[in-house]
Amino acid sequence: MFRVECPKLAYDRIVKSELSNLILEKKELIKDILLYRQPFWSDFGSEILEESKEYVFNWENKISDKWNHHREMLEFDEVFEKEDFVFEIEPFLIKYPGFLASLVLGEKVSNPEKFGFPSRRSLEESIASFCVGEKHIIGWKDRSYFWRKEGVKNEISSNEHGDFYASQTDISGEDYVKKEKDLFGEREFRNFSTIKETCNINTIRAHQDWTMFLISILNYAKQIGKEKIHEIINWRSVLGEIGFIGTHTTEAFGGTKFDDYLMERPNLIHGKTLSMFPIFIGKDFIPYVKDDKLIYLVEDNNGEISLDFTGRFFEDHKFSKVNEYTQEDLPHMLRATYRLFARDRTLLPKIMKAFLSNS
Repeated sequence: MFRVECPKLAYDRIVKSELSNLILEKKELIKDILLYRQPFWSDFGSEILEESKEYVFNWENKISDKWNHHREMLEFDEVFEKEDFVFEIEPFLIKYPGFLASLVLGEKVSNPEKFGFPSRRSLEESIASFCVGEKHIIGWKDRSYFWRKEGVKNEISSNEHGDFYASQTDISGEDYVKKEKDLFGEREFRNFSTIKETCNINTIRAHQDWTMFLISILNYAKQIGKEKIHEIINWRSVLGEIGFIGTHTTEAFGGTKFDDYLMERPNLIHGKTLSMFPIFIGKDFIPYVKDDKLIYLVEDNNGEISLDFTGRFFEDHKFSKVNEYTQEDLPHMLRATYRLFARDRTLLPKIMKAFLSNS
């Protein structure tokens, strides 16, 4: 599956220059393009195509920087008519980034310096990767919650059946010197990564139950002395701010029994022996606290992490790290979980009441 992210340096420039606001103004049109594959069936597509034909076929314009852009738009149209985009149009939009950039900026795309970009191409590619990689800004992923921190993009999501997913994607990029030839010779300028193709995404998951994930977050907060933060003490008002997305399941409407003993299940703490069986997320993932970080582990014969200090529970077993969070992530993790908690929503207040009564 093709997946592109907007790397940190490009993303930061888009936000700082307020390009993100201009993209939001065009979000419905961008959504039509991504969902319904109809860039040239829109008024905008027809307009830019006619403009490109007029520009390219006037040979006096060939010395202009705009010529390559308009020539690319004609190639975009020609290839688009031949291709079958039943499954994915994103690779095509990334290959021809000038289309989405023109949609957002119009003629202003010819002035990249005004937006903090060293070249037109870097501006076009950054806008395209932002539109494709940040699809949630146009309402594509209602069942997901995103936040960025340093070189990591975090996503917590649920499907319609209430399955839980939490992933982390590397969105770091390079800052480097680029040499480029033009009519006036060779020039040198600083450039940065504008597109990042991602394949390996670290994900933890559970089948139709968010209970243990929430308990692991609350336990972590208590273990690092953050159990009194706003998102925990005032969890109901936080839920009111963000709303919630339910599931169409029997449990969502009828409720299930809550077992108090679940609150006693511990996270692993580095160096501490276990007195009872720890929390598991799904069947495979174990929350582990080390150096004030919440790390989710998975058993792996080739892993480099040993949990022999726990006693007999994991003797001679090896583990690998999947996801890692810090206290700065806590508010986001809680907000995401409150919003998406499934399948039985009645468990959420029971868990919070049980935790707060013992904090």
